[in-house]
Amino acid sequence: MSKKTTLIVDDVTCASCVRDIETGLRVRSDVSRATMNFADRTVTVNGTAAPMDLIRTISEMGYSARVQKDREYDALMVERESVDAAYYRQLVRHSTVALLLGVPLMIYGIITGDMTIDTPSERNFRSFRSL
Repeated sequence: MSKKTTLIVDDVTCASCVRDIETGLRVRSDVSRATMNFADRTVTVNGTAAPMDLIRTISEMGYSARVQKDREYDALMVERESVDAAYYRQLVRHSTVALLLGVPLMIYGIITGDMTIDTPSERNFRSFRSL
């Protein structure tokens, strides 16, 4: 008897991840249908597979998954928002570090006009070519 199982997959970041998960689940003989909702980060599976087997299959693909329990949609969205906020904070930190390192280098390049390091042999070669 076919049953419907909904799993929450946490590490999905792109459409390629969605395709990998759907394809990985569909190749199982005990899965008749697998569709993933990227926005909700949930995958709905129809078939006879046990939820723990589905979670194991997803884990083998490098993602973490768990069974969606019967709870209110708002509670799920609060959890999603907190995960997304943590990811956003990480992106902001990485962008800040990149700006703090990149802006001084750009300013130095604008002021000095040359950002290469010349060795004495390179200077001699350049002066020889100008003759």
